Amino acid sequence: YCAAAVCRLLGDWEALDVDKASAWVLSCQSYEGGFGLAPGLEAHGGSTYCGVAALSLMGRLEDLGVSRRDRLARWCVGCQVGGFQGRTNKPPDTCYSFWIGASLHMLSLERFLDSPGTTTFAATCEACESGGFGKHADSRADPLHSYMSLAGITIATSAQRDHQTTEAGSSSEPILPMHAGSEIVTWAASGAGGGLPLCCALG
Repeated sequence: YCAAAVCRLLGDWEALDVDKASAWVLSCQSYEGGFGLAPGLEAHGGSTYCGVAALSLMGRLEDLGVSRRDRLARWCVGCQVGGFQGRTNKPPDTCYSFWIGASLHMLSLERFLDSPGTTTFAATCEACESGGFGKHADSRADPLHSYMSLAGITIATSAQRDHQTTEAGSSSEPILPMHAGSEIVTWAASGAGGGLPLCCALG
């Protein structure tokens, strides 16, 4: 993922063997359907995002094929239990609303996101006194989970707006516009300390 992100930022793919990189990502898909950190390891929300985003940045999502894509989608959707689990049978964690929600978005399957569930779970993890979001309801707020919570809510509410028929004027608008596939790439390119622009120009 990092290699693909750097090549995308530089507009130069000569240093990356895209065929081998795509094959490596595909080899990391576990029997569960998501991607592990290496071949044979369990599926994880973070590594699933990195795998899907790498394929997306390289323009190789089609390498998944129908069977792999269906297994991947089934695993991602199955991680929704109000919030998203990062691994099978683990407690939900706010950051995975982005990692897995963005993966579904890049697969054009955001219609399967449970927008009310995502928002409700994030609300239970909000630190009302200090502000921000923690990973769980009883966790302290931190910058990473605050950012990922807002990013996940953005994707989920955008999906609700785009795919759910509602009464005029009652549809949910996204909090901030973003492009899931290269959002973190844009944030890094901006110089993270200078702000967190959620409007991505990398298309």
